[in-house]
This record gives sequence, structure tokens and C-alpha cells, in this order.
Amino acid sequence: MFELCMILTLFVITTSAQKECLHTSMDLMFVLDGSGSVGNTNWEHVKTWLKTFVSHIDLENVHVGVVQYSHWLSGRPSFEQRYVKTEIELGKIKDQTYFQNAVDTMEYQGFTTYTAHAINKTVNDDFMRSDRFNDSLVHKVMILLTDGKSSDYSYLPYSAAYAKSFGITTFSIGVGQYNKTELQIIANGEKGNDERVLVLKNFADLSETVGSLQNSICEYMNVTGQNPCTHRCIDLMFVLDGSASVGQSNWNQAKLWVKMFVDKLDLEESVAVGVVQFSHWLSGASSQPYMKTEIPLGKYDNVTAFYRALNEIELFGYTTYTAHAINKTVNEDFMGSDCFDRPSVKKIMILLTDGMSSDGSKLSSAASYARSNLINIFAIGVGSAVPVGELQIMATGELDNMKQVYLANTFDSLKVLLKSLKVDINSDLSDLCSI
Repeated sequence: MFELCMILTLFVITTSAQKECLHTSMDLMFVLDGSGSVGNTNWEHVKTWLKTFVSHIDLENVHVGVVQYSHWLSGRPSFEQRYVKTEIELGKIKDQTYFQNAVDTMEYQGFTTYTAHAINKTVNDDFMRSDRFNDSLVHKVMILLTDGKSSDYSYLPYSAAYAKSFGITTFSIGVGQYNKTELQIIANGEKGNDERVLVLKNFADLSETVGSLQNSICEYMNVTGQNPCTHRCIDLMFVLDGSASVGQSNWNQAKLWVKMFVDKLDLEESVAVGVVQFSHWLSGASSQPYMKTEIPLGKYDNVTAFYRALNEIELFGYTTYTAHAINKTVNEDFMGSDCFDRPSVKKIMILLTDGMSSDGSKLSSAASYARSNLINIFAIGVGSAVPVGELQIMATGELDNMKQVYLANTFDSLKVLLKSLKVDINSDLSDLCSI
């Protein structure tokens, strides 16, 4: 029988809640060990388990894909890897009968166990190719099943962290001669953490895990009847000037400052954080490559994943369309939040800039638009080139009003503002909700 106590937490949910989970928007990848130790008989158990699991899923809303992996051919690109292979493309099959038939045709490979390479390939070639990859409302889940030690163990921590940095939640299942530490690293990125880890004595027990594993996925995806806004009290957007005058060194300082601010925040429940970088606005264009949501609001529920995503943000280095950035953040980020219409959820924008806006004539209307949607703007200017009047207009709509306006001589000195900024933000929040 399989071990669930102290390893995979069992969640008791109602039938209706489970049905909701299996019908919600989700990209779900199964990553299956096809190494020589599995064997043909056990491979058939794996396929039966997979078909049973997916038979309960609405394939229109839950897009499912399957990767089988064993050996990695060094020096070859992923599309030339015969033994780390996408068996079923993510979301390609929407019909249960076709899906079951596709599983039946999957041929067992039977070589080594390149687990880390399989994770990387699944992220790059499967999740990233989904047309819903950048949709923060679509959950991304990977279920990895293996029966032994990986052939590329040294890469596992990096591969697990890589998947997690894109908001992919991984469940690891070990069968038989599994390596518990590897399963922990795959699921959580660290040794000793049994969360989302399931172990079995043999492949014949796989069929008994379907219900509990589905329930666990539902719990982690916040679709078991608990609204994600129940405990949310703050939607917080950082809007960062990425213009040429900032420069790479100062850009790094700006990102460090955001990390210092976010440190200790409860991203799991009470605070959702996002980041917009702004620079140039292309008039009349349908796509704005220099006015970008770098981190969707609430995408990450832990600071480690948030920091990793923040590190990857590269400076644009063009102009300074601040008013357009405010409008974009209101329309696409705050209004895109599940909690936007909740009066109990405070909406806060922290805008950081180092110079005069390229669209100053539109600043007043943009700031007024934000306030009309109950968004509180805290404006921070760095250096001597920032017109204080623009900061005042953004923060309060009034010249000569320094409320919620902050000045720093250099990007390095931003850290001095942390305490006073948090105090001022908290003054408008309840004692039960603070940053």
C-alpha cells in the first residue's frame, strides 16, 4: 500500500469542490519515468493510472500533456532527444476517448533516468509553448512519477527552482526504489520537506492514489471552495521606471530595494504583489514591449520565487511614459485581480522614477483615474532630475502636497525610505492587515 500519512496531506473536500477543481483553468503536465528499472508490466500500470486520473478531468478547461523520459543525449537540442519526449502535447487533445487512445500507444523507452533534464524540457518545450502560459489565472501543475535515483542528480535543485520560478507547482511520486531526498527537492526545492511528495511500494498501488492526489491539487490551486480573496487584504503593485537615465547599476539597486520591501510579507495569503516596468510607449501599437507586467499580481506565494523572478527582469532603457504606465497598471493589473471589487482589499501602487515623464500632460488624469478606482499611489523620486510637482500630482492630485511623496538622493539610499514608507502605508490599513 502507499504511504500518505506525513507525506502527502490528505484533504477532505466535497464532491462539488472536487468537480470545480477538475473544471478550472489549469495546464497539467505528467512527467513519467520510462527508465529500464520500470519494466513493461509496470509501464502498463502507469498508463492505467494516467487514464483513470484524466478520465475525471474536463479537457476543455484543464489542458493535459504527457512527457516520458529516460536517457539524455549529450550535446543535442531538446527536439532531437528521442528519450525525453513529449508523448501528448499540452492541450492538444480535448476528447477523452482520443486521450485514452493516445496513452495506449505510448511505447515504453527503458533506459536511464535523466529527471532534471526532463523537468527543464517540460518547462521549456511544453509549459512555455502553451498559449495560456502568461495568463496568471491559469494554474500550472507538474506531476512527476519516478521509480529510482536520477542520473543527473546534481542538476535537480536548479531544475526544480527553474520550474518553480515560473509558478509551476510540482507534485512528486516515488515508487519502489525511489530516492526520498530527490522527491523532496523536485516538489519543494529543499531536503526534508515532504509537502506534495507521495511514495508507493509498488506500481500496482498507483490506482489508489487518484482521488487523494486530485484533492491535494485542488487544495493547492485554491479551488476547494475557499475564495483566494478571503484572507487577502492588500493588492500591491510596484511600478518601476526602466528608462535610459536609470542605468544598469541603479536598476539593480531598484530591484534590491523591492526585495527588501517585500521581505517578510505574507505572500501566501494576505498580500498579493506584482511588478510593472515602464519606459517607452508606442503610439497606436497593439503591443507595448516597453510597458510590461514583469510579475503578474499575486503570481508568487513565496518570497523566494518572487525574488527569482525579480532577478530576471532586464532594464528597458528608453523614455519615461509615466502616465501611460499608471493607466496600464490600473487597467491590466489591478482590474485583472480576482479581488479588485472587494472593498476589504486595499489597492496600493508604489511608483519609482528618476526623471521627468515623457507624457507629463497626461499625469493628472492618469493619477485621478487610479484614485477613482480606490488605488492609493505612493510616489518616489530618485535624484535631482525628478520634478517634485509630478510626484505630488501622482500621489495626491495637488501641487505643494507632499503626502505620500518620497525623495531619495540616490538609488542606494532608497533603503532609508523603507521604514517611513511602510509606516505611512500601514496608517491607512487595519491592525489585522499591515506590511
